[in-house]
Formats: sequence, structure tokens, C-alpha cells
Amino acid sequence: MSGPPTTLAQQCTTSTDTPAEPSVIGPMPPVNPSPKSPISELMEICMRMGIDVTFTVISEIGPPHNKEFVISCSAGNIIGQGKEYNKKKAKHLAAADALKKLQESEEYKNYLFNRSTKAAAPSHYNVVGQLQEAIAKKGLQLPQYEFDQPIGPPHKRQFVTKVQVGNLTASGSGRSKKEAKRSAAAAMLDNLNCSNLSLHVPAKKIAFKPASSAIDPTPILFKSGGTL
Repeated sequence: MSGPPTTLAQQCTTSTDTPAEPSVIGPMPPVNPSPKSPISELMEICMRMGIDVTFTVISEIGPPHNKEFVISCSAGNIIGQGKEYNKKKAKHLAAADALKKLQESEEYKNYLFNRSTKAAAPSHYNVVGQLQEAIAKKGLQLPQYEFDQPIGPPHKRQFVTKVQVGNLTASGSGRSKKEAKRSAAAAMLDNLNCSNLSLHVPAKKIAFKPASSAIDPTPILFKSGGTL
């Protein structure tokens, strides 16, 4: 004997179908967004690299209530540009454009390479001493350093040093004389490794003694009484 027929509500309750997951509406949030604004990141990088950053309003087009701002951002030789109907947003766009161009430049890549090299170098790393050691192995004379007059304002001086070894010359710059000397020594090391500098050993000087004279230079002493 069959039981009473099931109602529609009971059929929906006893259904084994899993409910559909709610669909996600709208774009997904960015993964690990950068906490720094383009202006802050650009200023921080340029400060470490010793580069000045300036913003310039190129143009303001349109009525007062709806102006379009064009702003340029210069970081050394890098120039970025931003255009927006909000002055603050235009400045951010200009900084972001300059930051992208700076990070793609060879100057920034060299900065990262030098930074990683210094971090990996031991504490006793001395490029000036390495240069003298390399020169000694080649039998060359010691390097000659020449310090030029510093350039730039007092709070941002740049020192330039030139070094010469044989017929090779190199130069380096830095915030101090010591840093400039190290930079010049590193450049000279690269020149020595890439050059076929011949070994110049200075000839030894031979000292010639005059022929012995027939006259004995020993002074003659006369004693009293006239005897020698």
C-alpha cells in the first residue's frame, strides 16, 4: 500500500540538488596593491639616486569649473606627463609616467646593479687595494690620482677623480673624495681587464763607478819634525 502523495513543498525540501553559488558582480580587487603613491615612490627612488624631481603645470585649458590640467614631471633626464580635469590627479599621472620611464632606463638598472654589488660585497671590500694588486701583477707603476674641483651646491656636492695607469685613464664621481676615488679605481679595473696593456717594466739603472785614480785620495798627515 503506497503512502500519501508528496506535496510540491516536500519535493523541494527533499531535493538533493546543491544550491548554485552566488555570482561575483564587478571587477576583482587588485592583488597586493602598492601602499605608496606614484609621487612618494618616485621621490624616494630619486632621493637615493641623487636626482631632483620637479613638477610643472604646462597648461590649464577650459572654463574655471571644468579645467583640464597638463602637468609634467621631470626626474633628471626623465620627463613624464599627466593630463586630467583634476590638478591632483594630473600630478599623480605625471609622476606615474616618470616613474615607469625611470624604472625602464639604463641609469636605474645600473643603480640597482651597483646597489646589489655593494650589498653582496664583504666588509673588507677595497677596490682601491684591488687596483694596486692588479697593477703589481702586471708590473706597472702605481696609479696616479687627480682630484678635480667639486661641482654643485654645498648640500649636494659631486667630486670627480681621474686615475691614470700607463697610457690608460679613467674617471669616477661621488658624494665624497673617497667615493669618487673608489669609483675611478673600479673603472680603471674594468679598463685593465678589457685592455691588452703591454707589460712595461722600467729598466734598471746601472751605476757606473769612475776608474780608480793614480793619486791616492787619502790625506797626508805631517808630523812634527818633518817626517811622514
